[in-house]
Amino acid sequence: MLKWWTRQERIRTKFEVPFKVVLLAEEKPLMYQCISEKVWHLHQLGMTINKIAKQLNIDWKTVRKALKLAKVWTDDMNITPETE
Repeated sequence: MLKWWTRQERIRTKFEVPFKVVLLAEEKPLMYQCISEKVWHLHQLGMTINKIAKQLNIDWKTVRKALKLAKVWTDDMNITPETE
């Protein structure tokens, strides 16, 4: 005859398991994330990537990343970064 095994302790569900969480300090956003609205505005005024880079004293690749980020905002949310 088989005897069923039973737990000695109550089964804990995910709502009963105690845990601790350490909150880390928020990291500073990358440069292209900080300047994407300004770059988008200058681009809308008709400035080229190289002219924007010279005006803001940054690399043209950073300007390109900022424009890509601004394009994602406008495509996904159907808004311009200035109206956020």
